[in-house]
Amino acid sequence: MKLRFILLIFVMLFTLTGCFNKPAVPPKETVKKGNDPSENIEWYVIKREPQRVLVVNPIPEDLGSSGNREFYDAVWVSNFPDDAQVGQKVKILFKGEMATSYPGLSGAKKVTVLPSIKPDKAKLSEEQVIREAIDSKEAAEIKIFVPTDIKFDDKSHLWTVRFKDGALTDTQKEEKSHQIPDK
Repeated sequence: MKLRFILLIFVMLFTLTGCFNKPAVPPKETVKKGNDPSENIEWYVIKREPQRVLVVNPIPEDLGSSGNREFYDAVWVSNFPDDAQVGQKVKILFKGEMATSYPGLSGAKKVTVLPSIKPDKAKLSEEQVIREAIDSKEAAEIKIFVPTDIKFDDKSHLWTVRFKDGALTDTQKEEKSHQIPDK
C-alpha cells in the first residue's frame, strides 16, 4: 500500500513538472520593431492631427477560421513628417515597440512618402481622390477609413473608390463605394 502511494506521488510530480517546462512564447503585444518586414507595407495616411497621423494597411488579415472576420491594421504614428498629407501612401520604419490598442500606437523612425499615382488621362491624383472619398457622405459613419480599391475609368472620367470601416467588429465588413468625377 505504501509502495502504491509513493508511486502515485512520483507519477503526479513527474506530470506536474512537465507542465512547467513549456518554452516561453514571445507575446504578440509588441510588433514592428527595427528592420521588421512590415516596413515594406504601403500604408495610407487617412487622418492627421497636430502631433500624430492615422495610417491604415489596405490589405486585410483573416482573423476567423470561417473566413468572415477581417482585420485592417491601423496605427496612430508620432514623429511623422509635416509634409505628409491625408491620402498619400507611405512606408514606415517604426521606432521601438508598438502599443497593442486599436488603432495601435507607435513612433516613426523613418517615413518614405511614395509618389502619387495619376493615370495619363486623369486630372486628379489618387491621393486627391482618397481625400475626397474620406470627406464624402458615404464615409460619414466610417470610424477608420480603409480604401480597398481605387480605379479610374478614362472613358467616363470617373474615379471609383471602394472602402470599408476598419473598426473592429465580429462580422464581415460591408464595402461601400464613392464615385468622383475627374475635374
